[in-house]
Amino acid sequence: MLKINHCNAECPCTFSKAYCMAARYRYVHGISSSEIVKKFAFSSIFKYGEELLTCFAKPKNESRLPQRKGARIALEKLFSFMSSGLELTESCLRKNIKGVPESDWSVVVAHHLLSKLAVSSFYLIDQSRGKQNRCPCQCGESLTGTYGDSSIGSPEVWHGLLDILMSVSVKFMSFEDPDSLSGSGGHYIVRGKETDLKSIREQIIAQSIVFSFFQRKLHPEYVHHLIPSIGISKDMLVVYLYDCNNDILLESSEMPYLTTQGALVKPTIVALWLVLNYEFLCSGITKGMNDSGVKSNFTQLVHEKLKLYDKVTVPCDSSCSGEEEQWTWGARPENDEPAQRFSDVNMLQPWKLSDSS
Repeated sequence: MLKINHCNAECPCTFSKAYCMAARYRYVHGISSSEIVKKFAFSSIFKYGEELLTCFAKPKNESRLPQRKGARIALEKLFSFMSSGLELTESCLRKNIKGVPESDWSVVVAHHLLSKLAVSSFYLIDQSRGKQNRCPCQCGESLTGTYGDSSIGSPEVWHGLLDILMSVSVKFMSFEDPDSLSGSGGHYIVRGKETDLKSIREQIIAQSIVFSFFQRKLHPEYVHHLIPSIGISKDMLVVYLYDCNNDILLESSEMPYLTTQGALVKPTIVALWLVLNYEFLCSGITKGMNDSGVKSNFTQLVHEKLKLYDKVTVPCDSSCSGEEEQWTWGARPENDEPAQRFSDVNMLQPWKLSDSS
């Protein structure tokens, strides 16, 4: 559980410039009298998903499929991926992890991993990352997603572009090798050049908070609005979840999803599956979280600007469709005449200050 001490959520700034100092909640241990971080099991907020897997794993005569269509499709997608899609995904990721632009890497991960685990295989890619119709890896498959305007938020507060937009928001960490930048400005992924996911922590938190408000606006019928957002690097991922109804912000540990040999880490894949299908598998905040009384403090920090977060849109207002405003000359200047014209400019005398000045 996180508590935000300071942030610039009241200011009109993009996610890339979001400032959000958040610390994990600590409590005094009854025996040692030392302060320790309050932790909850990842599965504790995905009880529906845990029960779904537990019921299906029982002996054949006792196992049962979920009655809800969405949950049933989610289970089918997980088993299909684990049984027949795992090796292909590993092969594609292994071949493209080195020497490809980060913009292409994000599409490869979205196409071969995220869309294979989610009930809906559709995803929206930030249009600044390209316009191709096929996966940039060697598989040549048609994308199940599309490029478009992935902006979200309100121009008066936090806003900006999401790398990938699904039922969750996804932020990919950029990897930059100064000696091998593409001509289009893309960042190349090079082993050994990676940065810790904590370098984009504030940006993901900002995206997670805005996305939760958007989902509440889009789906007020949801039982809860504990909405996840994902941060992904070359081999690790982290999940942030914000509940805008209860002002509770959660942060997972960083989880390895890809080994140095290019093999997918199955426990992390199951965790990713739970997150991508949270509409059917997430049970919301726990009793312990609620009883702790710990809030993120976001609603207190933004004061009257909170009403703007209730109105966030996708796509965002046109004034925030890009991360940075590019400088231009503006409108074409008008031709005009001097207020006072002299017949012979050669007869003009030097300017003189008036006596009163």
